[in-house]
Amino acid sequence: MRELLEKWAALEPDWCRVDDERASVMADVGTPLERPRFTAQYHRLGQYEPDILASVIEAIEAHGWEWSLWSDGALAEATVTIPGEERRKFEKSGGGEPAVGLLMAHLDALEAEGQP
Repeated sequence: MRELLEKWAALEPDWCRVDDERASVMADVGTPLERPRFTAQYHRLGQYEPDILASVIEAIEAHGWEWSLWSDGALAEATVTIPGEERRKFEKSGGGEPAVGLLMAHLDALEAEGQP
């Protein structure tokens, strides 16, 4: 998860910030960094997966993109769709972690769109 958050911070610093010890994930664009959704040391990120998932969903929807997520607890499949004439889809599997799959799909969409 740390590598994914570092990549997210590089692509969307308004949503995620990282340093040597911790990651800060924002609730929505425009939220001051002094008030993140959470700040956690890397070894504790697992307990923040619901918060990471919620923040990724908010970031996707802020772009006007669509998302879908399916999980049976052992496997999670995520899709981010950029609507429009070409309607591009980015699909990923996050193992059993829905936040991982959706964040990976979101990062692929960001890179394809040339964000930020």
